[in-house]
Amino acid sequence: MAITAFHPEDLSRAEIDAKLAVCGWIVQSRAEMNLAAGAGIAVREFGTGAGPADYGLFVDKEFCGVIEAKPAGTTLSGYADQAATYISEAPEWLGVDPKKRRFEYVASDTEILFRDHADPQPRSRRVFAFHRPETLRRSLSEPETLRARLRHLPALVSEGLRTCQIEAIDGLENSLAHDDPRALIQMTMGAGKTFTACTMSYRLLAHAGVRRILFLRALIAAKDTGADIPIVVVACDPLEKLLGSLARPGGNATGISCVSADLIGKRFGQLKAVVPSLKRVALLFNPEDISEIELREAKNASNSLNVEIMQFPVKSPDDFKGAFERMVQADCGAIYVSLSAFTNFHAKRLSEFALQQRLPLVSSGPEFPEVGALMSYGFPLVEGFKRSAYFIDRILKGTSPKELPAEEPTKFYMVINAKTAATLGIKIPDMIQVQADRIIE
Repeated sequence: MAITAFHPEDLSRAEIDAKLAVCGWIVQSRAEMNLAAGAGIAVREFGTGAGPADYGLFVDKEFCGVIEAKPAGTTLSGYADQAATYISEAPEWLGVDPKKRRFEYVASDTEILFRDHADPQPRSRRVFAFHRPETLRRSLSEPETLRARLRHLPALVSEGLRTCQIEAIDGLENSLAHDDPRALIQMTMGAGKTFTACTMSYRLLAHAGVRRILFLRALIAAKDTGADIPIVVVACDPLEKLLGSLARPGGNATGISCVSADLIGKRFGQLKAVVPSLKRVALLFNPEDISEIELREAKNASNSLNVEIMQFPVKSPDDFKGAFERMVQADCGAIYVSLSAFTNFHAKRLSEFALQQRLPLVSSGPEFPEVGALMSYGFPLVEGFKRSAYFIDRILKGTSPKELPAEEPTKFYMVINAKTAATLGIKIPDMIQVQADRIIE
C-alpha cells in the first residue's frame, strides 16, 4: 500500500503494515492470500460473518485473531467490541477451534491495544508493538495465559524474609492476581529491596512462566543509556548534580529535591542556639547518599560556629554499633543526621541511641522528633513524594520532562520534641520555639 494514500485510515494501515513486517508478519491482500508463505500471515480485508476485518491473523495456517485499524487520534477503546465480533463471527470454513480465536488488536499508526480473550477477565491494554507469530504460537500451546497463572502462585516460603519483604511480595502478587499490573513497592534503603526483587523475580520465572523481566537502573545509569523513558525523581541531593539545570532539565528526567544547601547552616545554628556549650558534633551519614555540597556546607557552618565536626559514615545497620561507640569515645555533644531514605528508615533506632546517651539529635525530617529525637528542620520526604504526583500527571498527559522545570522546596517545617528536651535538661530558647511548626509535648 502506498504511503501517500489519501484517506487517514489508509495511512494508518500503511504504518500498521510496516509494524507487522518488523515483527515478523507477512502482510497479504485477500486476493493473494497464501497461508503457506510463512509462520505468521496478516490478511488485509479478511471477510467474517460480521463484515471484513482490517486484518485477519493466521499462525501456522490457523486463524487466531484480528486487527481493527483506525486513524491516528481515534479513541481506540471504543472499537474493541467491534473487533471481538469479527473474531466470534469467523468463517466456518476455517474449521478453527473457537478457543484459538482469541487475539484482538485495535491499532492506529501511533497506538496499539491488545486483548487476549483467553484471560480470566479479558480487557484491552496498551502494548508497544504487535506480538511476533512465534509468541502467539507459544501462547496458543500453553494451557493457561500468564494472567491466569498469576492467580494461583504457590504460597511464599517466608523463612529468612523480613516482615516488610513478605508484605511487599504478598502485596505485589495480590495485585497481579487481580489483573492490576501497575503496582509500586516502596521500600527504603536497608530494607532489603534487592533480595525482595530477586525473590519476586524467581517466583515469576519459576511458577508463572514469565520469560523475561526488565530492570530499570538508577537515574544516572538510565540517563547514560540515552533512553527516552520519562523519569520523575524525588532526590535527597541538589538536583543540579543530576539534571544540570533546574529551569531546563533538557533530558528525560525532572522532579523535586528535598534538600537545600541553605538549610544545613541553619540547622547547625539552631543546634548551637539550643546547646550553647556545644564543641563537637557527630555527622552521621550514608556515604552513598550524601552530596559534596552538604559536606562542604556542614564544614562551613561548623567553622563559623567554632564547632568541630566528626564524620561517621554508615552504609548498613550493621555499622551503627561501631559508629555509636566511636561517638561516645570522641565525646561528641550532639548528632546531626544527614537526610537520606536509609537514615530516615532507621530514625527510631538512631533517636533511641541519642536518648540513651543523652545527646540532642537534629535532622531534616519530622520522622526523627516523632520517635524521640530533639528536633528537625527541613522538607519532609513524604511531601516530595506527594509533589511528584504533579510531574507524573503532566507527563502522562503528554508533557515532556524537559518542559517541566525541576523544583526545590520553598516551605520548610520545624518540629521540636519538648518531651525529649525535658529529658535532656535542655531549655529551648523562645527564638527557636516561635519558629516551630509543631511541638511534640
